[in-house]
Amino acid sequence: MFNNAFEIISCVTDNNTLVKKSLIENFNTQSQLIVNESQEALFYKEGQALDLFLPGRHALITENLPLFRKFFNHLFGKEVPFPCEVFFINKVSVLDVIWGTPTPIVLEDPQYHLIVNVKSSGQCGITVKDSRRFVVKVVGQLPEFNVES
Repeated sequence: MFNNAFEIISCVTDNNTLVKKSLIENFNTQSQLIVNESQEALFYKEGQALDLFLPGRHALITENLPLFRKFFNHLFGKEVPFPCEVFFINKVSVLDVIWGTPTPIVLEDPQYHLIVNVKSSGQCGITVKDSRRFVVKVVGQLPEFNVES
């Protein structure tokens, strides 16, 4: 049976978490979505990435979910239950990502035929620019995607 409780859907993460899937998957049209200033939220319904929500408080009504309208059935009355998935995307710039080869790579110099051990390392920054594309193409259905991933 569907739970008619008023749901608040939100997500608080650290800066190393780029994407986190909400644990709540059953919503109704009385639910509230809270997207923090440094986040966006992507709704999935029946395997499709549909609506993207910007920062703020959003009441989940059919007017706020234009791409969901074709899925809604108004036989349920005022509170329409709908299962879906919500992915929260962190829009913060992560500037201290350290990378490197764990062990040296053995190479042969083509001119002098010397064996050389080569290591590489550095530091870079990451910012998610296109949330929908990042989740669909990189994260997929992982429940969480962080800098280490």
